[in-house]
Amino acid sequence: MSVWFAMLIPVVFAIALMVFFHHRIAWWEIIIPFVFSAIFIFTAKSVALYSLVYDTEFWTGYVTRANYYESYTTRHTHTSTDSKGHTTTYTYYIYHPAEWTVEDNNGVVASIDSRQYNSMKYQWKMETFKPLFHFNQSSSGDGNMYFTDWNGQESTARILSSQHSYSNRVQGCRNVFDFQPVSKEQVAQYHLYNYPYDKEPLACPAVLGQIDVSTQWDWRWMNARLGKTKQIRTWVLLFPNQPVLAGQLQEAYWLRGNKNDLVICLGLQGNNVSWCHTFSWCDRDKVGSLHEDIEDHFITAKTLDWKRATSFVENTIQNKWHRKNFDDFNYLTLTVPPWGQWLAYLGTFFINCLVSVWAVLNEATSTEPDPKLAFQFE
Repeated sequence: MSVWFAMLIPVVFAIALMVFFHHRIAWWEIIIPFVFSAIFIFTAKSVALYSLVYDTEFWTGYVTRANYYESYTTRHTHTSTDSKGHTTTYTYYIYHPAEWTVEDNNGVVASIDSRQYNSMKYQWKMETFKPLFHFNQSSSGDGNMYFTDWNGQESTARILSSQHSYSNRVQGCRNVFDFQPVSKEQVAQYHLYNYPYDKEPLACPAVLGQIDVSTQWDWRWMNARLGKTKQIRTWVLLFPNQPVLAGQLQEAYWLRGNKNDLVICLGLQGNNVSWCHTFSWCDRDKVGSLHEDIEDHFITAKTLDWKRATSFVENTIQNKWHRKNFDDFNYLTLTVPPWGQWLAYLGTFFINCLVSVWAVLNEATSTEPDPKLAFQFE
């Protein structure tokens, strides 16, 4: 049912007001509920549809600079004049605490703490001082900036993952792509992974599952190098002693991932690969058999050689990856979810109740009542 059918509510209220309270309302008071109702319905519909398509993707890059901004204090003066013409002037101070940030090769700036900054400064073996001017600064010897630049060595690199919102109409029309519902029982049975939105920006993994630190770093470092140029984020999901159905359910559970995701699901028996299921929104007609090449590599290799696998996947991405343009899905028609329809109808009903009560009572509470209304108080 269209949310705009909620406009029938002000029609019903308008008829009731004209029939039962026509002596106590003005003609323009009939219009107000229609205006307020239309604005509210439009807002409720917009919010509901936005909630359907709002999504977040990860960008990965490497830190190029770390910054330290010293704390400082500013002095401000405020003058006010009261109704009698008396002028009052007072002075107050604002303290600006110290701040530490990093910048990556994608141009993303993120906050860090002093411990992380000092670690980078120590490893990169350099720090540069930069004086800063702050208007109205009252403190002295502070408020300046220090920064340290990455020395270009992989052994001292820092990888930054940042989250960015985009419009994903697919998740609002999941039935169009036949994504089967995934129950909580299936998530537990097949050990499916939740999307790791809440990970620390400087420590977000690329491999989900039990893996050694060196392998985890190799995949994260690959993401950092390719993130800007190829617009990609690779995930490797490990499924020990699980059937290939686990990988298929994972694809449905993540709705094939975000637009820049390449997800490699590996079924493991010890250190042997029993199956591989790869998914993404990559345009296959533009790049060919990216998924098939990766799956064939892992299945053919049987025994995991992580170094060789990382190198193969990186080369395949360089040659065959093309990030999907989600504007291609603008043809999908979104339907307002049930909660959005309830919001529109109930909100419109309450608005009309309040405006109708106001329309009936506002003249009756006037200090100069209309003589025509005198019969109502006899």
